[in-house]
Amino acid sequence: MHVNVAELHSTFNDRLLHPRCMKERFRRSFLPAAVRLYNQNYGPLPTLEPFAGDSDKCAGFLAQSSLVFREQQHFHNNDGAKITFFVELLRDRLLKWAQVVLSSDPGISYADFLSKFKTVFNKGSGTEAAALCLCNFKQGKRNMSDYSIDFWILAEETGWGQEDVHYLTMFVKK
Repeated sequence: MHVNVAELHSTFNDRLLHPRCMKERFRRSFLPAAVRLYNQNYGPLPTLEPFAGDSDKCAGFLAQSSLVFREQQHFHNNDGAKITFFVELLRDRLLKWAQVVLSSDPGISYADFLSKFKTVFNKGSGTEAAALCLCNFKQGKRNMSDYSIDFWILAEETGWGQEDVHYLTMFVKK
């Protein structure tokens, strides 16, 4: 083993003695440069806010988790890694729920885990709920900017086309 380590050490040192790395300060900066290069290519893992079950934040939490899995596939390349990352962000009763699900089905796939999660905790969201809210949408005491933003968020959630939404705006009571 010592022979292997010595060979690897000498090989590594030879690479550091490249003509551009002849000075000690360049050799010492090799590792930090490698870390910076890695972070430029892959970036550090983002820190998502823990989720304790606020129904208004559930869709946002699911969207952020999905983006992390899509953009950092090398870290979350199997169902177990995805479930682990997801569960680490759960708090309170959601964490208790996850413990029960995982103990009853330790080999659960991420798709099944996510489906169960949505069934239990993502109530009041989705296409049908957004459509119902949109049909009964009123400005109330909100300023016009906030009203418009909330309206277009709901419109996007419905999946309706822009023509449908413009037609609906003729009937929405302000």
